[in-house]
Amino acid sequence: MKRIELRGEHLRASRTGGVSLRKQARLGQYNVTANTAHGVRLSRRIAKGTNLALQNGQLRLRGRYGKGPTKLNLAKSGLSVSTRNALGTFNWTRPQYSSANVLGVNVRGRKAANMQLVFMLFQAVVLVFKVLAFLLVTLPPMLVAFGGQVAEVCERVGAKLRLRAQAAWLERTAAASQTALPALAEEELQHALLYVVGYWGSGRDAEAPNAKLAAALPPGEVGSRLDATLDHLGTEDAKKAVLGMFAWLASRYVRQTPASEQAETLLQADELCLEAGGRTTIQDRMIAQFAQLANVALVPATA
Repeated sequence: MKRIELRGEHLRASRTGGVSLRKQARLGQYNVTANTAHGVRLSRRIAKGTNLALQNGQLRLRGRYGKGPTKLNLAKSGLSVSTRNALGTFNWTRPQYSSANVLGVNVRGRKAANMQLVFMLFQAVVLVFKVLAFLLVTLPPMLVAFGGQVAEVCERVGAKLRLRAQAAWLERTAAASQTALPALAEEELQHALLYVVGYWGSGRDAEAPNAKLAAALPPGEVGSRLDATLDHLGTEDAKKAVLGMFAWLASRYVRQTPASEQAETLLQADELCLEAGGRTTIQDRMIAQFAQLANVALVPATA
């Protein structure tokens, strides 16, 4: 099964088979091959990938099936699986049927199988280095981007948890002081949010918002009802009470309002803060929390 062979267009020279001349022609539906060493062979394709041949009075059935470099082979010796590469063909189930082409010389048998193993090992090493180089180039940016996304998700989850905690604190404080939280209709929630962010968030102790802010706020009695609730809470931590009321209102508003209206309310609240001369620290916190709750990205302004 060991053969070293040199092939030309019509010349075949091998260590085991000697020198022979070969000629192939087409005769109707049949292929005719004449070889000075092996006689005449008549072959025909009988199915996709399957050929039936008659050589020196003996029938031979051969087949090769599959797509890509790896094929299932059918021969008189049975079935086998082989893979074709740049060096030749390696037979996985019967290595003695492997082949290798070196400088125009065809080598078959165990020597060819050993050459194929060395060649495929070299290809595997090259592939590993390529994969490592690819990972070194692409993995760090991917990890940075993934880390940024994880940090953003964690920030949003943390903001929502903080809002829930603030709202829960307000409800507990109201229950302890026997104060009823304001009963607001769905259409009054936006007014209440704007009032808390624009007026309470400004940190002013006046009895009513300044002129610009009062003109910008929607009309109604929602503001006075919220003020009365804050007075009845009896808490000494005014900032915590303001943030608690904001969290309680924002959570209800986001659950009951479409996303497009939430973004518009966020812009209105920001404009109210600017109308009063700029955002305070607590207003910055409210705007950021509302954006996180409404899944709205805040992008720094560019000149």
